[in-house]
Amino acid sequence: MSLAQFKVLIFDVYGTLVDWETGIYNSLTPLLADSERQWSKSDVLLAFSSVESDLQGKNPTALYSDILATAYDELAGRIRGRQAAPEASGNTAAPIVVSGDPERTASAISPVGASLFPDDGTPTHSPAATAFAASLAHWPIFPDTIAALVQLSALGLDLVVLSNVDRASFAHTRAALERGFAFAAVYTAEEIGSYKPDPHNFEYAVAQLQADDPSLERDQILVVAQSLPHDHVPARALGLTSAWIDRPDAITCLDGDGVPKFRTAKETFAKWRFRGLGELATAVEEGRVKHP
Repeated sequence: MSLAQFKVLIFDVYGTLVDWETGIYNSLTPLLADSERQWSKSDVLLAFSSVESDLQGKNPTALYSDILATAYDELAGRIRGRQAAPEASGNTAAPIVVSGDPERTASAISPVGASLFPDDGTPTHSPAATAFAASLAHWPIFPDTIAALVQLSALGLDLVVLSNVDRASFAHTRAALERGFAFAAVYTAEEIGSYKPDPHNFEYAVAQLQADDPSLERDQILVVAQSLPHDHVPARALGLTSAWIDRPDAITCLDGDGVPKFRTAKETFAKWRFRGLGELATAVEEGRVKHP
């Protein structure tokens, strides 16, 4: 198998193209001043990831902006001392406190229509939570992202987004990313009706791509992502090839259901492993030169 065989690259965005962890952590730092104990960056990110993932799983049709706002309010209860920080073990399935009550865990969060919305269907969030959700528009882009995307686009590849986000939120990120190229297609959790790692998200993207280009084969599609549980596990289960963008400073999205427990095993979990997007772009270009 060669990188030269691919016609379409499906990208995760937040964590792969955009520095999700820095954006989240910077936006949560005002809360840390209210804490009765020290929270490390790892504590905060693992706790937030745990809350967010649980909400996404239980509320698959909720907008990501509402997921973010709800996760903020839930995490605020932890940080303000109503629950100790989780151990920095990389386990994003830690118990989740709901509304600051340590007796209620992740299993107590109701499906969409109850936990995120009141009876009239209108989401209600604290002003701070709403502002936190809006901070997505300002999450930093990794330094190598735009140049790599331009390089890949110039090679004639179709660059496609498959992201756990809503359309309105992604519009801000899209405007920041599309500098010298344009995404061929964008698929979000909003229109799909579920969040990764649900395999349906990948099935939806592949079906749309093949409807647009009936000659496109599955082995001409490469999934490019940082998150092992959200992207590489479902991609592998569906027989899709993937390239792992192993961001060296990443704290989250390295463990979870179906993910090998040791880094040496993770190195072979995807077909290729790159330390950044620029490294991937260079490898693709070199591969296409060798295999025109």
